[in-house]
Amino acid sequence: MNTPLYRAMACRVHPVDGNLAVLTSDRWPSGRPVAALAASALTQCLAERTLEDHQRVVAASLRQSDPEAESTIGTLVALGLLLPVEAPAIRMTEAIDAPASIGAVGVVTADRPATLRRCLTSYCDHLRHRRRFPRVIVVDGSRGRESQAETERVVSELTSKELGITYVGSQFRRDIRARAVAHGLSESAVAWLLPDPGPQHAAGGNRNLLLLLTAGMPLLTVDDDTVCRPWRTSEDTEGMAFSGHVEHRQTRPFERREDVLESLRPVDVDLLAAHEALLGHSLADLADASDRSRDLNDVCAHILPGVDGSRPEWRVRATWSGIAGDGAVACPYPLLFSRGAARELLSASDGALRTALTSREVIRGVPTNTVSDEPSFMTYCAAIDNAGLVPPFLPVGMNEDGLFGGMLRMCDTSAFIAQIPYGIVHDSGRPAAFPDRHMPSATSVRMSDVIAWLAEPGMRQDLRVDVSVRMRALGDILIAAGSLPSGLFRSLLADRLVEAKCRTLRAAEVALGSGFDYPAHWRQSMRRYQQAVLTSLTSERLCVPVEYEHCSLDEALANVQRDLCGFGHALQVWPELWMLGTDESRSTDCR
Repeated sequence: MNTPLYRAMACRVHPVDGNLAVLTSDRWPSGRPVAALAASALTQCLAERTLEDHQRVVAASLRQSDPEAESTIGTLVALGLLLPVEAPAIRMTEAIDAPASIGAVGVVTADRPATLRRCLTSYCDHLRHRRRFPRVIVVDGSRGRESQAETERVVSELTSKELGITYVGSQFRRDIRARAVAHGLSESAVAWLLPDPGPQHAAGGNRNLLLLLTAGMPLLTVDDDTVCRPWRTSEDTEGMAFSGHVEHRQTRPFERREDVLESLRPVDVDLLAAHEALLGHSLADLADASDRSRDLNDVCAHILPGVDGSRPEWRVRATWSGIAGDGAVACPYPLLFSRGAARELLSASDGALRTALTSREVIRGVPTNTVSDEPSFMTYCAAIDNAGLVPPFLPVGMNEDGLFGGMLRMCDTSAFIAQIPYGIVHDSGRPAAFPDRHMPSATSVRMSDVIAWLAEPGMRQDLRVDVSVRMRALGDILIAAGSLPSGLFRSLLADRLVEAKCRTLRAAEVALGSGFDYPAHWRQSMRRYQQAVLTSLTSERLCVPVEYEHCSLDEALANVQRDLCGFGHALQVWPELWMLGTDESRSTDCR
């Protein structure tokens, strides 16, 4: 007979003093006073373990003797705070599952017709092989007429009666802008969301077109320099992990792309079905379906109500895949903050970390389906539950997909993001090597960072749950910041930036003081990273995002405020523009 597993009830801990804490929960109308020691022990019991294993964890984390830990665990069980996994109280309500069927595959491209041909061929071959026939849409952001014509020619040559491909170019962009203005929406806000042409190296405007074209249906979006060669991270991809704030993606670094491709585990999997297995599903149903194979070892208290069914509306609104080849990150140094299995893999040898900090070439992905409380998101191969309103992408600057993940969580209080244990190949043309000691995440900021730092504190205070209402509230925050007198704005931005950088410095100290036996090279790299952060804090151009580096300080900050107002006003009109898109998405001729 299997030994029963126990898990802490989802509670929020409010410390009073060294002896007392008060617990609150979605299941109780009031607080429950408990001993501070018991509350501390409860926070260590979020994973599903036997009582004996919980005792060992509590003994180690609270430095108790074995008899003391046994008594503490017994107290939690007696109080009904540590429950058997199969207890009825853990399954309070039936989840309201609505699995998503991906109706469109969208490719965002610009000025790379040859790269697009390779990408489209690979995904169309995959779809035909799996007998899947969604709409395939190519959104072209090419700036030159020759590139536009060649891109449209590629689409025309690859389309077939069995699997049609729709080309979306400048004419559609102009048409939808005109229709939106005729509908009464702000011309400047619509133009800001759908620039024509878009800023160079900024894909957000084209991603917005894709969202409008597929409004009302789930979609898979892929970048034009990816290749559909599915692979898996591990031999055993079954199960379901629920994670708090631990990076579950495992990184295997390489110096050459050839070595990456030779090391892949190819798999004959339906890529759309792999995303559909999570997309649109409630956390409770995913937890129930995985049964004993679920992994809660790195879970946090916030995600637990979704797992145990007390928040049946919490569901996966976006999923993304693993990546092989170019890792698609601007800076490798955040890997220094890895924990769990990701840290173990990188710390196996100095060589692994050295390669990870100097080369873009990786195999990176989760070993099993993983839902996280983090907003991390990348769109090189990702699915979005666009059946309901989602936020637009930032059409200026970099990291528009990372900001999208954050905004999705801010605007939709029920939304979570998940990763699948299968990946694709990112065969970019960038050189494998990063510049020496390349640390832009320590030394610079991006416009997406500025928006997140300004928006998150205010959105945490907003108790409303309607997505469109919250989206407009987010717009209000950005407009208010963009409308401040220049001196006040610079002071506000400096405060938020310094707060963020100091969190990074503290995180480095916590990591190095965690008791993990970091290799010497890891510690040296972390110290260099800390010093780079400190040095950046003394720069006169501290508050200037990299997208505005070419401007004088005053001009750069004025442009930042202009674009904050632009994005704020765009968020005000996006819900109605998206609704117009639900009509457009039924059209088959988007030229």
